[in-house]
Amino acid sequence: MERYQPNEHFEITDEGSEAALSELWQTVEKEPDLAFVSEILVHFPGSRVALVGGIVRDGLLGLPCKDYDLVVEGIPSEENKTPITVLSDFLLSSGLGRANQVESRAYGVIKFTPNGSKEQIDIALPRTEKYEPGMMAKHAEVETDGVTLEEDFSRRDYTINALGMDMKTGELIDPYGGVEDLKNGIVRAVGDPKERFDEDPSRILRGLRFAAKFGFDIDPATEQAMKEQGGQILETFEVNGETKTRVASETIGKEFANSMKQDPATTIELYDRVGLLEKILPEVARLKGCEQSPSYHSEGDAFVHTMLVMKNLEKLSLESEFEEIVPTVPLSVKLAACFHDLGKPDTVFRDERGLHFYDHENLSTTITQQICSRLKLHMEKDLSETVSWLVQNHMRVINFDEMGLGKQKQLARDQRFPLLLLLSYADASSSLRPDGSVEVGYVKNALAKIHEVEEETVAGKPPVIITGNEIINIINNTLPNFDYKRQGTLIGKIKNEINDLYDSGTISTKEEALALAAKMIEKEL
Repeated sequence: MERYQPNEHFEITDEGSEAALSELWQTVEKEPDLAFVSEILVHFPGSRVALVGGIVRDGLLGLPCKDYDLVVEGIPSEENKTPITVLSDFLLSSGLGRANQVESRAYGVIKFTPNGSKEQIDIALPRTEKYEPGMMAKHAEVETDGVTLEEDFSRRDYTINALGMDMKTGELIDPYGGVEDLKNGIVRAVGDPKERFDEDPSRILRGLRFAAKFGFDIDPATEQAMKEQGGQILETFEVNGETKTRVASETIGKEFANSMKQDPATTIELYDRVGLLEKILPEVARLKGCEQSPSYHSEGDAFVHTMLVMKNLEKLSLESEFEEIVPTVPLSVKLAACFHDLGKPDTVFRDERGLHFYDHENLSTTITQQICSRLKLHMEKDLSETVSWLVQNHMRVINFDEMGLGKQKQLARDQRFPLLLLLSYADASSSLRPDGSVEVGYVKNALAKIHEVEEETVAGKPPVIITGNEIINIINNTLPNFDYKRQGTLIGKIKNEINDLYDSGTISTKEEALALAAKMIEKEL
């Protein structure tokens, strides 16, 4: 995967990083949603306010970001009031916006919405956290009294996230060398990686996501700790009689999905490299060693093929035929590319003609639904349904040329059909014959059918000329004793044949369709 190219000012020099920081500072100074910060600095003279989190990292990389998080040091306590409450009360009484103090673990966070803005800004105090071994992060012992911004950064996950900008001076706060790691493209844990992952093993998943997103390398010590401690992600414990994993399924699924959005092939490679593939997605790991017929898959086993499909997706989507109908590759297609052959290990059949995987798409669909349920991927609207539909239908395009015209157009009218074609194109382009050639002609033919259907829709042509109910009405009027239980399939047969004639242009009016249906019923019965 190509590494993110930093903005033009962020060069591999101290001068370049200073220029990038200056540019970010100028942007922040002009941001109306952050104008209230100056009021905090005036009202609390001993305070320091830092912009923290992804916005500093992404700003230095030249990436867009407007997710503002602030940490405020030096807020005094007052009688019967904690520092966070003092700050919250000031923001409310000053009329600078709406402030809602939310308890999070043992500390407070202010959800602040500046006047005239719809954006919500998180404001917190610097804190340190001490974790009990093997416990979830919410059991951390939190300390906020006298904690500095620099000390706060010691609890961050990775050096590229342990960055801040002083909101008074514009100076960079970088106690752990995050800028240097950004320059060199390194994902490195803050301090001892084993301690960071013991505190919260979900950080392993976050690190893999950053590596996939930015195309960065993982620091060797950090990667070794990921390998050694990845098992903690699925460690179980009892809470009120209920078994839970140390990292919740929703979190695992969210991190996996977010990483797949960035680069699916790199995501699977990274999960495999640190030993998480067998733990989190054993169904994908089982594709390794699943032999395929060299006549159709000289590229290798089912795992090699799946990796190639994912790698080809983005590249093929940029071809002119797809660029218009699928401007960006959605997560559903990336997941379907990963899951489309999961049924192959359990459907392999060998005879004198070679290897076969009859109906593997059906089993692949069942396994896909199980994964989506386990990782709570169904919680994202329509995602699980679309992925399952793509997996279920990924073999249909191969037979597209043999379909009747009506069935072709019916499939082409489905809003998901362009996604299915892209998946099928990547699948076909990754199925190498012994001479390295591929067969993609059927995908191109199906693609042409989309444009034909679009033209008909624009022209106002109805998708069908006759319905099953209209055929039933003809039968009821002419054959009152018709046995629907014994001869019901006749209705679908007549409907499909007439609509095929309509799609081919042989008939064009409702009157012709009804008259033809009556003749066909009379002939059949």
